[in-house]
Amino acid sequence: MCHRNEASVSIVPKFLPSYGGFRLIREVETLTALLKNPQRPFVAVIGGAKIETKLPVIENLAKLADKVLVGGALPFSHFFPSKLHKLSNVLIPSDSVNGRDIGPQTISIFKAELSKAKTVVWNGPMGVFEDSKYAKGTVEIARYISSLSAFKVVGGGDTISAVTKAGVLEKMDFVSMGGGAMLTLLAEKPMPGLTSLK
Repeated sequence: MCHRNEASVSIVPKFLPSYGGFRLIREVETLTALLKNPQRPFVAVIGGAKIETKLPVIENLAKLADKVLVGGALPFSHFFPSKLHKLSNVLIPSDSVNGRDIGPQTISIFKAELSKAKTVVWNGPMGVFEDSKYAKGTVEIARYISSLSAFKVVGGGDTISAVTKAGVLEKMDFVSMGGGAMLTLLAEKPMPGLTSLK
């Protein structure tokens, strides 16, 4: 909720003593560390379908991460900027399964990049994982990330569901419950709920 400029988030703290809870503090510290001082190589995995919420994150992480692996429906959107296709550190799928999951070649490429990582952040599934025909990319990436010795951060409702489905949630180092707030923070956009607590 910290990314929303609503009365209960940004106005109430102006009139009443307000504090961030332990979970909020840990969320902010963990995600801010990814942006400011990650162990490198730093690899971001961004998927899902909501281009309007994911694009700012991809654009910002393209400046900060060593690699940004983009899956899901995002790279197939008409709104996915051509400039991102040209960046050497932004990788989009080279093959797919009916446009609803990343294909085997992409899975191999993504795993190769992830194998080098010291820090990984993941938000958004690689395909329509709810359908078993299109779950392979998401499940394989989840299990591969879980096997790494890197510091592993995952977040977003669909991502948490997918990692749980893959049976590896407990192997992640940090699970962000922030949802949209996680994306806003990673995009380094204004966070009214945090500003109001300063």
